Amino acid sequence: MSDINIYENQAAIDALTPVSGDLVVDRGTSTLHLCTGTSPVTWKIFNPDSNAFNIDEDTEANILASSVTNPTGEVQIRYGTDTEDLYVYSGAGSTWYKFSEDGTV
Repeated sequence: MSDINIYENQAAIDALTPVSGDLVVDRGTSTLHLCTGTSPVTWKIFNPDSNAFNIDEDTEANILASSVTNPTGEVQIRYGTDTEDLYVYSGAGSTWYKFSEDGTV
């Protein structure tokens, strides 16, 4: 899995020099950005809504203790309000993957 970095706003994301496949989160709008091209830089933006994409928020302890069932090919993403980290659950191995704000996994 690659890093998922969190940025304060769109201006910070616009200042990046990403590679295709990079994922970043705009904390101000809770949108997920996937880099789909680098010359010029293009982003596919996923907006939080109940039909396509949503990041739930909770404490790390509650996230790790939660019971999750995903349909095949889907993941859940949660934001740790106490850690400022992202947690991704893919269903593989019943494991939450933690992406720290500093870029470590």
